Amino acid sequence: MFLRLGQFVCLVTVVLFHSASGYNLAVTCTGSSVEFANLNTDGNEVIGIAVLCGRLYAVCVSNETVYVFEDHTPYTRLETFTVPGMLPGDLTADEQRKRLYAIAWLPANEGGSRVWEIDPSTHSYVYYVNATHWTGTLSVTRDDKICGVSGDPRINMYDSTSGLTSLLLPATIVDPQHAIQTKYGTFYVSQGWKTGQPHRISKLDSSASTILNQFGSSLPGNGTLDLNWPHHLAIDRKNVYVYAADYWNRRVLKLNSLLTLHQTILSAADSPYVGWPQRLLYHPKRSCLYTAMAEQSMN
Repeated sequence: MFLRLGQFVCLVTVVLFHSASGYNLAVTCTGSSVEFANLNTDGNEVIGIAVLCGRLYAVCVSNETVYVFEDHTPYTRLETFTVPGMLPGDLTADEQRKRLYAIAWLPANEGGSRVWEIDPSTHSYVYYVNATHWTGTLSVTRDDKICGVSGDPRINMYDSTSGLTSLLLPATIVDPQHAIQTKYGTFYVSQGWKTGQPHRISKLDSSASTILNQFGSSLPGNGTLDLNWPHHLAIDRKNVYVYAADYWNRRVLKLNSLLTLHQTILSAADSPYVGWPQRLLYHPKRSCLYTAMAEQSMN
């Protein structure tokens, strides 16, 4: 079942969320209509998405299941498989290794968060690294390290050969939420989720010690578009634009490489189908942005 809405010219945008309409997948292509469809996750809320080898993978809140879909219309569900104990907080993919990586949120008395390495071709999995101090977001660096941010201002990067590398962030980056590395070695980091904190996106040098540009609260260049929990980031294939899931404002922003606003990609003010954006994924082969959304906000 599909719903097509009028013409829309922009970067391809894919939206995943649970809406009252029954549609949880929307695709917006350059010069074509907006297409809404239903991505079948058995009614579970999507918390992580990844694309690998032409398939779309999704994991859900408090759920051990990995959902596998065709990565094109009608986004048919192909299979599911289980990673016992996973209970994911995010999902990412490494094209070089052909592996998925999921971070499992666990309380401190159970050892803290863990990153799982998953081979989707065999459904096998291993603990890739214990990530006791990481939050629940992941990315893959330009040299295929698994990257996460910690509760203190720090970027952690890990691979099985060199082990753990930690980069200390500037002290003004409070409560980092997500970190991604560009092909040039620089980083984008989102920060802030509590009231009273600076809610910003920062571009940093390759050592993550120097802030090059910023966008967000009380900063020039953003006008009235203050961020309110910039929850997740993505970057396009050419590293020209960075995308931010602005959770409480229920929108997705497109910024240029200097962190000046270029476009509001999605906004609840423009469409009743836009929920609370939780996860972003840029698909380089299709030149599209995927946004996983929640039907109800997290209190």
